[in-house]
This record gives sequence, C-alpha cells and structure tokens, in this order.
Amino acid sequence: MAARDRKSNKEQMAEFVARLNSAVMEATGPEEMKKIGAFMVEKIAIRTRLGYGVNDNLAEKSKLKPLSKKYVEFRKSYPFLSDLTSTKKSNLTRTGSMIDSLRVKEIGKNSIRIGVTGFDRDGVSNQKKAAMQGKMGRTFLRLSRPEVKQVRIFWVRQFSDLLKDKNLEPWKTTTLIGRVWKCCIVTGK
Repeated sequence: MAARDRKSNKEQMAEFVARLNSAVMEATGPEEMKKIGAFMVEKIAIRTRLGYGVNDNLAEKSKLKPLSKKYVEFRKSYPFLSDLTSTKKSNLTRTGSMIDSLRVKEIGKNSIRIGVTGFDRDGVSNQKKAAMQGKMGRTFLRLSRPEVKQVRIFWVRQFSDLLKDKNLEPWKTTTLIGRVWKCCIVTGK
C-alpha cells in the first residue's frame, strides 16, 4: 500500500513539474515577451515625455539636456508642434513622431529589443533622430534601475497569472520565479 501511495505522490509531483515547466516556457515565450516589451515601451515614452532620459541601462534618470535658444525660437514658429510639448520643453516631442514610433523591434530567447521606427513628417528617419539626440546628450532608449524593477514586477504578475491558469499555487513556487527572471533587457539600436 505504501509503495502505491509513493507512486501516486511521484505521479502527482511529475504532473506538477510538467505544468510548472509549461508555465515557465510560456512565461518566457514570444507572446509574454511582447507584453513585457509593450510595458517597457510605455515606461520609456512616459518618462521621456516628462523630460527625463537615462544615459545607460540601470543608471538614474536625469533631466534631458535643455533646448538651445535658437531651437526654442524655431519651435515658436513651427506649425506642427505636438500638443504633448511646449516651445521650451526638452522632451524629444517636437512632432511626437519619434516617441510615438517606439516599438518592440525584436524578441530573442532571453532579450527584448526596443527602438524607434519610421520617419517623421519631414522625411527624417526616427532612428537617425534618436541617434542624433543621443550624441547631443539626450539618451532615452534605456531603462533606469527603478524601471527595470517595475518591468520585473509586471513580469512576476504575468507569471503568477500563468501559474493560476495552470492550477499551480504561486505562493508555493515563488522561489522559482526569481530563478526564471533572467530576461536580459536590451534596448536601443
């Protein structure tokens, strides 16, 4: 009888491990990574429009370099100035096209690449504009340490939901969540 119970326990454990492995594969799969990437895009866009950049991944956010007086004068007469900015605000939002073009460009096995796409209304590549802004000290395609923490919290919530969907109790698997969170975040380029 005891051997039969052990086998039953072994079968139950094998089933649990199979469901857990399935959840882990799904949590790091392309669909979940796209959700994480979209969350990252939103964080970058909001922070940038508030006038902050991040010079390097995990660095502190800092105010974007102020606009030159000459450029402020140009913006005063620019007919297509975005409603999300002002003539003096340094938030990389003259027309809004570059920030609006932020996208998940690539999903790798353990990476998410964020970047800008397309062209602005003047025919200038948004990628070229982002590179130029970076050279001018207005780097924005990075995540600060607090933003990475927010991405991690978002992912943990997504993973917890997957565990619930697979009838796994998240509180019994929380130590695994930390082990699974090895997603390397790559932004820019």
